[in-house]
Formats: sequence, structure tokens, C-alpha cells
Amino acid sequence: MENFFKLRENNTDVKTELFAGLTTFLTMAYIMFVNPAILESTGMDRNAVFIATILAGLGARDQMLVAAIAARLGQRFSLLLIGMASAALAAAGAVWLAGSFAPLLPPTARQMLAVLALGLAALEMLLWRVKAAPAEPTQSLGAFSVVLFGLQLTDAARFLLFAIVVASLVPGAAGLGGALGGMVVVAIGWAGGQALLDLPLARWRRWLGGALLVLAIGLGLAIRMGA
Repeated sequence: MENFFKLRENNTDVKTELFAGLTTFLTMAYIMFVNPAILESTGMDRNAVFIATILAGLGARDQMLVAAIAARLGQRFSLLLIGMASAALAAAGAVWLAGSFAPLLPPTARQMLAVLALGLAALEMLLWRVKAAPAEPTQSLGAFSVVLFGLQLTDAARFLLFAIVVASLVPGAAGLGGALGGMVVVAIGWAGGQALLDLPLARWRRWLGGALLVLAIGLGLAIRMGA
């Protein structure tokens, strides 16, 4: 197995890979099935949340950064841990911000705020491009964590999580799902490495961003007409 997967060449071992695979499986199982069921109880469509949960983080800047660093420096377990912790903190920040303002707003204003956040998620997918990893990536885990956290605070997944919390007023359930979803995204980037970088995910995100923008505009117009 070690020779087939070239584990030593990638600075990893069977134990690390099994742990990463189990972590990815468990968190993906939660985010794909449990969290949509919770959000459905708030009146949100199960299928829409299911699809958004799976697709929001594909090709995101944080995922590509983790994949690029893992491809250059090897799949160091510390990279995975820092990336997952940063994703959880970024999700907590989005949930805290949404939960602080949303309950104070009247229903129409709250709906428009959710639409605005959805539109920002769409624009992030459409306009922001993933930058190439530096030729000599930093060996400092501190610098890596700061850059990664900054990317996660302003990415589409966190804007989408903000919109979900504002619309549903269920910060606990949505926050836990968003945190685990972000952890899954990072884990996929860490495990995928160069193979993930070679996929045409930038094109995919532009298509998805365009669809989200159309959805945000349609929802905004519907709210304005119904107000």
C-alpha cells in the first residue's frame, strides 16, 4: 500500500491517511444529511440546502490554498488541523455577526439582508480569482493560518452561511453545519493536493456564482414587489 500510494514521498503514512479519511467521511455525512434536515425544519427547502451545502466550497480560495500548500510541502497533518480550526472559527464569526443583527430587523429587512449576503456570495464566486501558490511557500504555520483565515472570512461559503442564519434565525444548527462543512472543504483540499488543483473548478465556480446572482436578484425583486 505504501509503495502504491507513495506515502513516504508525500510525507504521510497509513495511520494519517486513515484518520483523514474517517474525519472527512464523518463530517461529510453530517453536513450532507443531518444539517439539511435541521434547516428544513425552519421552512427552508431540503433539496436547496442539500445542494448548496455540497457545492459552496468547491474550488474556494481556502480550499485551493490548502491544496497548493499540501502539494508543495506534503500532506502535513498540522496543515489539516490548522485549516479545519480556521474554517470553524470563520463559520463562528459569520454566525455571530448574523445572529447579532438579524433578530433586531423587521421581517422584510431581514429578508433583504439575506438576499444581499447571497448576492455577495455570488460576486465572490464570479470576481475573485484563486492566486497561484508562491514558488517558495512559507514554512510558517502561523503565517499560513493568518492568510487562510483572512480568505475564509470573505469567501462565498461564509456569506452563504450568513444568509442562512439571517433567513432561518437558527444560528446554532446552521453554525455547526457551516463549521463542519468548512472543515470538509479544507480536508478535501488537503487530501486532493495537486490533483484537485488540476480540476477546472474556477470555471465551475463562475457558473455557480452566476446562478446564485440570478437567484439573489430574483428573490430581491420578489421581496420588493411583495412588500
